[in-house]
Amino acid sequence: MGFTLSKINLLILATALFTIIAFFAFSFKATLTSDLAKQVSEKAMEQVSALVNSQTLCGHVSIRFQRRLSLYDILNFYYVVELRKVEASDRSFFMVGIMNRDDYLRKGDDAALLASSRRDINAKIMLFSYDSETAELCPSERFVLDVRAAPNPLDELVVVKEVYEGKIYLYAIPCSAEVKSLCEKNVQRVGCYLYKKRNKTSNCFDIDVSECLSSPSPSCWGV
Repeated sequence: MGFTLSKINLLILATALFTIIAFFAFSFKATLTSDLAKQVSEKAMEQVSALVNSQTLCGHVSIRFQRRLSLYDILNFYYVVELRKVEASDRSFFMVGIMNRDDYLRKGDDAALLASSRRDINAKIMLFSYDSETAELCPSERFVLDVRAAPNPLDELVVVKEVYEGKIYLYAIPCSAEVKSLCEKNVQRVGCYLYKKRNKTSNCFDIDVSECLSSPSPSCWGV
């Protein structure tokens, strides 16, 4: 009986140790994942802030996101990037968030953020996303870059700064680095959007006016 009890005690001890080790391993992995995600969101936000705070009247920055986050090939995970704007009466917030890709594919907008960075941007923020039916670029409050989307990943963000009539505008435009010239075409498409809204060209967008006039405007443009 004593031998059996000792074996049971050893089994209980081993189970408890395994549970404790597994708990700390999971917590350590979660911490590292959160730290990696925070680095990505902060780096992107720093580039956006530097562009807004620059003295140039027109400028742009291209932010390329890796296909996966990795730490010494020990920890690897896939992610999506959420971009969001929040505008109040006197403030405009730009947010970059990172979500686990598997979690996002399962839960959609209910997926939890691993990390996020938010700044009060002294500019009028305009985000553009792809319309799910027409694949046109449409003004949006939020969009998600899926850096592993098929057939073409959305892994690059072009941010354009414009000073127009004394006010700073910031345009965030998604595209894919895997598709040749797509980023350039998307920027030109946003330039056409501005031309049709204002009936004048912007110095910050290189567009062909005749091409803009000949191409139909999607209903989401409101022009």
